[in-house]
Amino acid sequence: MIRREVPDRTPPGRLFARPASPTPTGIALALLGLALLVPAVLRWQGALVPIIAWGFPFVYLLSLRRIRDRPPLGSVAVAALVGAVLGSGWALPTGQAVADSQDVALGGEHPLPGLADGGWAAGVPVGGALLLMVPALAAWLWARSARDSFDDNIIGAAIGGAGAVVFTAAATLVRLAPQLATGVVAEDRPVSVLLVQAGVQGLLLPVTAAAVGSLAGAALWSGRFGVIAVSVSAAVVLFAAVGVMERSPLPQLAQLAGHLVIAVAAVLVFRWGVRATATAAGPEAAQRVAPSAGTVGTVAAVAIGLAALGVVGVVAAAVATPAAPLIVCPPDCGTPPIGEPVESRPRYVSADGRFSVQYPGPGTAYQVALEPDGVEARFTGGDTGLLQFLGLEARGRTAERIVHHLVAEVYPNAQLHYRIPNALVGYQPGYGAVFDDYPQDASSSAVRLRIIVLAAVRDDYALVAAAVGPNREFTREDGNGIPTGANLQLALDMGKYVNSFRWLD
Repeated sequence: MIRREVPDRTPPGRLFARPASPTPTGIALALLGLALLVPAVLRWQGALVPIIAWGFPFVYLLSLRRIRDRPPLGSVAVAALVGAVLGSGWALPTGQAVADSQDVALGGEHPLPGLADGGWAAGVPVGGALLLMVPALAAWLWARSARDSFDDNIIGAAIGGAGAVVFTAAATLVRLAPQLATGVVAEDRPVSVLLVQAGVQGLLLPVTAAAVGSLAGAALWSGRFGVIAVSVSAAVVLFAAVGVMERSPLPQLAQLAGHLVIAVAAVLVFRWGVRATATAAGPEAAQRVAPSAGTVGTVAAVAIGLAALGVVGVVAAAVATPAAPLIVCPPDCGTPPIGEPVESRPRYVSADGRFSVQYPGPGTAYQVALEPDGVEARFTGGDTGLLQFLGLEARGRTAERIVHHLVAEVYPNAQLHYRIPNALVGYQPGYGAVFDDYPQDASSSAVRLRIIVLAAVRDDYALVAAAVGPNREFTREDGNGIPTGANLQLALDMGKYVNSFRWLD
């Protein structure tokens, strides 16, 4: 009997065929998702941080075992080493700079707050995108000196992707490391914040980086240098979209959805690149990426590796977290703060003549901008931050509604921490509140913003005072006065300006 041959209908250039049963890599990704989900829900940030940083790279590097003609170990090692050095070196200066630019003025006219103030920070992801393709180039040059084969886009894609995910992992670990010093368990951080952080920085951003790096590697190894221009353009466009989105006042779920769209777009561009760089061996790629390692062994290795990352993170967090200071009052009550009289400072009068307020004078650690509706004083010393004093039409709104509206407009994900009792603005009874915000910016060092806003209304005109800066717990060793319970350095200097408000009738 003659047996009829069934043709292989796998499209040329496809990296992975679509088997009916789950692949080891699919199961490994499911385990990674579970390893990100559980610590986030339980607020175990000590275990979560290293899994966010190195979970996906670990799964990716382990999946290289599935390629029958495995990439040369030397080229993979070069790509990974260059990626680790560049990633950590890029994150150290840029992460803190982006974090410092997170304090944004309230009530601004800018459509994208943060692009006008410290807007260069939106371009940091683009610089990172260009750098994450450098490991592929370094490995390609190394392979040329070692006389490796250069007619295989699949091998090039694997090596380029390895360098990109290690670059992203190193940068992410540097930026998230400050979280470890705040405790093994994130008692104050909302679960929603941790879930979005895990989804964006632990899964979607690494997928985007892997696709861009793999595209560059495929173009280099196949000799199709025309595709290099496409890979660079795709990297710039995709990561510019990441930067603009993360610097926009979007809700967390919207940012998560945006990262998902960008990751899908990156994968689609990568798939096009594989087809565009396919050589004579290209149509057989599906057979060459068949699993060469058993499912049980792969799953066990992934489970053990992810568990080890979590344990290392917990130990590191326990060691890095300082002991809570013990303050007994009396006798450790501190001394009253001593400052100059308010009237020794310059006074601002609004363009509409409705109010005036004192502001930091020359020679202080502030960069002051006088606007028609108020004053913005950016603190350049210590923890940095932003003081703002402004006036606006109340339009029948209460002081409470004005405060919550201004905060929600610029910091939509901020959560009310507590209300300030007996709040006064210019000695006029009003409303004050303290908020916490955890910006979901993958280019920023881990930061918890503390936002303090006070407002009072008189004759349908509102005066507002705001302070934004990084949260920090104060002890008796900080400053020359009573430690502030507001956990914001600017709060130590805010009161005298709030008291200097005057309505000009």
